[in-house]
Amino acid sequence: MMGKVLYILTALLMVFQLAAQPQSDEVERIINDIYYQLDEEGKDIPEYEQLYEELVHYTQQPINLNHTNRQELQQLYFLSDLQIENLLYHIYQYGPLESIYELRLIDGLEDYDIRNLLPFVYVGEQQEQKELFHPKELYYYGKHQLLLRMDKGLETQEGYRFLPEEDEATINSSEGYKGDPFYVSIRYQYAFKDKLNIGLRMEKDAGEQFWGDYNKGFDSYGGYVQINKLKWCKRIIIGDFKANFGNGLVMNTDFGFGKSADVLNTTPRSQGIRKTNSTDEYNFFRGVGGSFQWNRWEANVFYSIRRLDADTTGGYIHSIYTTGLHRTDNEYAKRNTVWQQVMGANLLYRQRSWKVGLSMAATLFNKPIIPQPTLYNTDYFSGKHQLTVGTDYQWRIKRFFLFGETALTQQLGWATLNGVKFYPIPELGLVTLQRYYSGKFDSFFAQSFSETSALSNEKGIYIGIEAIPGRFWRIAAYADTYSFPFPKYGINKPSTGFDYLLQAEYTPKTTIKLVSRLKWEEKMTNYTGTQLVVPLDKASARCQFFYQSGHLSFKTSMEGNLAKKGSDDFTFGYQLAQDITYRNENFPLSGNIRLQMFHADTYDNRIYSYENDVLYAFSIPMLTGSGCRYYINLRYDLFQTLTLWLKMSQIIYADGRETVGSGHEERSGNRKTDFRLLIRYKF
Repeated sequence: MMGKVLYILTALLMVFQLAAQPQSDEVERIINDIYYQLDEEGKDIPEYEQLYEELVHYTQQPINLNHTNRQELQQLYFLSDLQIENLLYHIYQYGPLESIYELRLIDGLEDYDIRNLLPFVYVGEQQEQKELFHPKELYYYGKHQLLLRMDKGLETQEGYRFLPEEDEATINSSEGYKGDPFYVSIRYQYAFKDKLNIGLRMEKDAGEQFWGDYNKGFDSYGGYVQINKLKWCKRIIIGDFKANFGNGLVMNTDFGFGKSADVLNTTPRSQGIRKTNSTDEYNFFRGVGGSFQWNRWEANVFYSIRRLDADTTGGYIHSIYTTGLHRTDNEYAKRNTVWQQVMGANLLYRQRSWKVGLSMAATLFNKPIIPQPTLYNTDYFSGKHQLTVGTDYQWRIKRFFLFGETALTQQLGWATLNGVKFYPIPELGLVTLQRYYSGKFDSFFAQSFSETSALSNEKGIYIGIEAIPGRFWRIAAYADTYSFPFPKYGINKPSTGFDYLLQAEYTPKTTIKLVSRLKWEEKMTNYTGTQLVVPLDKASARCQFFYQSGHLSFKTSMEGNLAKKGSDDFTFGYQLAQDITYRNENFPLSGNIRLQMFHADTYDNRIYSYENDVLYAFSIPMLTGSGCRYYINLRYDLFQTLTLWLKMSQIIYADGRETVGSGHEERSGNRKTDFRLLIRYKF
């Protein structure tokens, strides 16, 4: 009994502590933790703006724990499958929660997990009455947000060497950038409770022309209207949206947790169709989509039609251009050259302990895709239309979670992913995942667990374990072995590889945290400048120490790696960084600074390091060579409705180089300086 009382008192103190912190600060802290758990070299890096927007939504419209379901709780990415199941089972077995403090009595929810959960949930009546509203409320009670962002590099790049005073013919005939060096984006968002969302965005990348012969106005426009909770219709979206079905083998334009220190989250969490106001100019759909639910049945359907950038020399598609940049003659020539239509659907049936789904995606282009023949792309898709179908499942048997998906394309390429999670006790979780992606499986929107960005020509076995051996400890480890039966880009013959990770976290207090990570991997690669395939071994170690004292928090980070290619000698890389963050809810100015030193002998020793940024942005710069990097990131709340962010970052190389970058991005000197300004107005 005394132990339960102490647990509840601990939770009570955590609630009081969180009540004194701005919700946006808690959201930023949680997202920073999520990003740190991810492997920065991996492909599955979630869009910060999308993740932030979703979590902020739940701070404004918290989840009632007595009136929720598995799908809603899965939107809180930091909760594991077992934690969600234990929470729902506790309510099912013992009845509705009477207090938020009861969370500490649920198996698998530790102090750190509860701290993450509290900003997004509350305990209310189990059955809520449907809210009726008058149309006038859309005007009086809707929340508006307007964001203006501008980026600018300090040093002049080669692409901007053609000055405005030169005659127009000289500028247009050059291979330089056609526009000014400013990045500009404007975004507007409107939200009325959880019923209606509207978003608009406009963007111009640095180097793109705003007004002239090549372009008039912003380079990219987008937006959406989303209506929620119309009887059996969960949501309808008109405009820009993303889709994610099953485990991602048929449809996933979002992101999926792959290999990372979050070892048990290995596949995307199916979320159906959802709005997007991201500035990503490629990875989204544009059209109409809806999610519908009847008792245990759920359906998601959509239709998208939009123009893509592509190289269409000769009347067919050589390659699709995904950067969204239109700065030079060559880039403008690829702009909006292809029409793409996509129709997708997912039908899902749920029972309490299992679910099964069926997914379909049909893609049609107005011109055929014919890839340039190479050693590794003989089985790549070619033609004008593609159909992919798949079925996914999930089944819980006591403490076992079985899941998987199998998909097939019209070219008879197939892929399958199957796994099992086992929780023998709440403090221990294990996962095993098998995957096989045939060489002919080349689906446009497939994204799931894999070693490379393409779900093709790969098979492997993954094993992960996470344990909480003591109140303050969390241990995570994984092992993954894989093979490519046929040549791949950069590997001219069939090859194999493996990687291992071990991470330990020690959190004696909410204000102190120590994280240590070891990683070792071996994969095959072409030896530089030859067709010879050799092994590439890389070992790395990382240690981070977090400490908070009052309004100041400190993070000290150290990392080192060794790499060896074939019979070459070992090469070395390291980085040392110190972060200091200041936040005071009673003072309008907050921010953080970092000073970082680094060295990388070769590209194989490169360093990735996540850093804070302005709202709706993130940075994971890649560091090679030798030098130092620092940044200052400030936030100032002028009024309750007006907030400014300003970031200045600079990298200074100390390895004797006289230029930074290459091609049009080349800058004279040994440094690179960037400024970023964001203004947010809420009304």
